[in-house]
Amino acid sequence: MSGMGNPELKRIVGLAVLVFCILGSYAIARPATESLFLEAHGAEALPQVWMAVAAASLVVVTLYNRWSAGTDLVRLFGVVSAISAGLLAALLGAHHLGLPGAVFALYVWKDLYIVMLIEIFWSFASTIFKVEKASKVYGFFLVIGGLGGMAGNLGGGFLAERLGGAEG
Repeated sequence: MSGMGNPELKRIVGLAVLVFCILGSYAIARPATESLFLEAHGAEALPQVWMAVAAASLVVVTLYNRWSAGTDLVRLFGVVSAISAGLLAALLGAHHLGLPGAVFALYVWKDLYIVMLIEIFWSFASTIFKVEKASKVYGFFLVIGGLGGMAGNLGGGFLAERLGGAEG
């Protein structure tokens, strides 16, 4: 393998692992938050939470677009990940304490976090790969991301069965 190929291969593998983990985590977070929401608010409240997700997405993506222009994407990914993890911990704590609105906010959080991490992932990939290479590796990233989602769904189901979280 040539000296030029090795760093590129490391980038491809690194991004593949990253998208696998991002979509795997979402596959675990999504059903849990949706179940909590439906239990707390019922299906009739879905249109309200969908509107909240749309409004929050508009605000967050606008802020991201303004901030990302002058910010290193690796740093941006780290900051967004830390904020996302902190919000998740705070919202889970609020839910545990029975604070009103916590489950609603968790539902909004799960959609915002995936939008942001995927947006940063593709921004990062776009800065690394020229169009010729992107046309060859982006499909690979999509397959690996899909496998991450499948692994998250299967792993989450397995853990739910083992830990008593799934009705079966």
